[in-house]
Amino acid sequence: MFFFSKKSKKIGIAFGGGGVRGIAHLGIIQVLLEEKVDVFCASGTSIGALAGAFFAAGRPVEEMLAIVNSLGMKDFMAIDLHFQGLSSSEKTVGKMIKKYIKHDSFSGLKMPFSVVTTDICAGKSVTIKKGSLSKSVSMSANFPTLFSPIEHEGSFYIDGGVFVNVPTKQVRELGAGVVIGIDLNPCENFSCVKKNALDIANRSVDLLIGAQEIRNADLIVRPIKQYHSLIDLRNKKALIEMGKKCAREEIIPFLRKKKLI
Repeated sequence: MFFFSKKSKKIGIAFGGGGVRGIAHLGIIQVLLEEKVDVFCASGTSIGALAGAFFAAGRPVEEMLAIVNSLGMKDFMAIDLHFQGLSSSEKTVGKMIKKYIKHDSFSGLKMPFSVVTTDICAGKSVTIKKGSLSKSVSMSANFPTLFSPIEHEGSFYIDGGVFVNVPTKQVRELGAGVVIGIDLNPCENFSCVKKNALDIANRSVDLLIGAQEIRNADLIVRPIKQYHSLIDLRNKKALIEMGKKCAREEIIPFLRKKKLI
């Protein structure tokens, strides 16, 4: 008979990137909290870094949902005068972290947590586990051309999804024995009929990210069952419901089968 070691029972969540599709993360978080799932650690990339930070800080899910329901594109478009991007993630994403997570630090979180960003100068992925939470999450959720690169310690950083969109390895490195990865790429095929240039650009990003191989996970879930733009905020409720459905039909049964809940 196989017995879980103490470490092997530790559950870790890898919150993947995917623009506003990250709202689905909140549906998953809501179900995990309702089912009293004991999550040991988490890591996040891009929008997953933002959702993961709120989760790791122990912020109430009702607060997270209220924030999402109040969001509009203006909240992500603090116009920057630089020509490297239209906006600044530090003035948008970072400001949000500072407002709701007052200690603004990894050490003040309720669980081990890390974020993934990309050093554009060195051309490599970087994992951050200490320092300013707001700056680190801003560096991770820093989509090229939309946001300007962030300078830090002599280099410049952009969105972590360039190399690692679902940070399963990072969750394992934090000490998780059971790793659940949340991939926000749409599951269904993309129809090119009556699609505009923005839709084609979105699809191109999906294909580039989808080419990444996701390893080091015990379970990978894909809650987005139909095409949804990376920047379309009109269907927040549908995205939350997709997250809930995914958690109830895939994550919770998996954890019960493994006798982890």
